[in-house]
Amino acid sequence: MGLRPLSLAALLVVLTASGASLADTKAECLDASAKAQQLKLDGKLRAARDAFLRCSRDECPAVVRQDCDTWLGEVTAGLPTVVVTARDDAGHDLFDVSVSVDGEAFAEHPDGKSRAVDPGERSFVFTRGDIKKTVRVAIRQGEKDRIVEAIFPAPKPAPGAEKPETKPEEKPAPPKPSGTQESSGGTRRGVGIGLVSVGAIGVGTSIALFLAANGEVFDLRDTCGVSRTCTDDQLSSVTTLRTIGGIAMGVSAAALVAGAVVLLTSPSAPRTSQAGLRVFASPTPGGAAGGFVFRY
Repeated sequence: MGLRPLSLAALLVVLTASGASLADTKAECLDASAKAQQLKLDGKLRAARDAFLRCSRDECPAVVRQDCDTWLGEVTAGLPTVVVTARDDAGHDLFDVSVSVDGEAFAEHPDGKSRAVDPGERSFVFTRGDIKKTVRVAIRQGEKDRIVEAIFPAPKPAPGAEKPETKPEEKPAPPKPSGTQESSGGTRRGVGIGLVSVGAIGVGTSIALFLAANGEVFDLRDTCGVSRTCTDDQLSSVTTLRTIGGIAMGVSAAALVAGAVVLLTSPSAPRTSQAGLRVFASPTPGGAAGGFVFRY
């Protein structure tokens, strides 16, 4: 009979402790819910997500848990994520780089994983050895898997590395007593021929670009031009082709003129009556065709 009072006392202690524990848990859930809502309003979505997770536990009251579950879904949907990456200026991926955000550790190395970050202006610091690269970006709420990248210079060769061998300076050969004028004339003719060749290639390229632009104009006129629904990208393609063609034509014309002047002023054998530059053009079903013939 002496054990019954002890058993009742122990049961009373257990019930009292259990009631106190439940009260503490309820208070913790309410506190976590209140803090989470304030963190959400402050834009600290990562901390708000963690607080909503605490107040949505099964131990929390049903009303609190239901509200926290709803808010947790909203915060998770609006929480931005980024993927940090680092490369050298040769385009190679780098892995010996640590990353911090606003002074807090963020990633031990770029591993291609998506990581959550609070919205707003953020300062990403990439550290590789003694080199630090800071990348400041504006993170938008709800933005997912944004690439944040830093470019590091390629390592310089270590001191004492092998240097290319230098050849002894060669003295120029003395000029030949005869044939100097003939050699100079041949060099000038070579330069003139080179300039004319470059100009000829440029003119051909310009004509091809203009024809391509005209072809696109006809295509657009027969398609989207009928309903006036051509996009800026479609129109900019034609403008780009015409602009490049015009630049190429100007450079080519300058090369042709310079080459012709060099050829005409260089000493050479008497030119035949067929020497000169002849340019021709003719219409075609798709636009126009042209060319030239240069004799020297």
